[in-house]
Amino acid sequence: MILFRGSDEKKVERINTIMRYINNRANFTISEIMREFNISRSTAIRDIREIEAMGMPLVAEVGRDGGYFVMNNSVLPTVRFTDNEIKALFLPLWPQETNNSLI
Repeated sequence: MILFRGSDEKKVERINTIMRYINNRANFTISEIMREFNISRSTAIRDIREIEAMGMPLVAEVGRDGGYFVMNNSVLPTVRFTDNEIKALFLPLWPQETNNSLI
């Protein structure tokens, strides 16, 4: 189990909340993040960079009406598996005596 110190726990909670905030918006600005979470500009930028590093595909638009938005994931096709394909993927991972009862 990972234990966080008080300030680390607050940071993890804040970043998690910012991620949910971002996901529920078409776009956002650093100023909005600062205002919404009562944090400094440098903290907002650091948090956004951490969120990007965790894999959230953010796109920055510069200019007067600029800001950030989450890249649409429609670039990746939906993956669907049949029951047999799922079995083929996962059966080798289970112990042999368990495999026989699932087939």
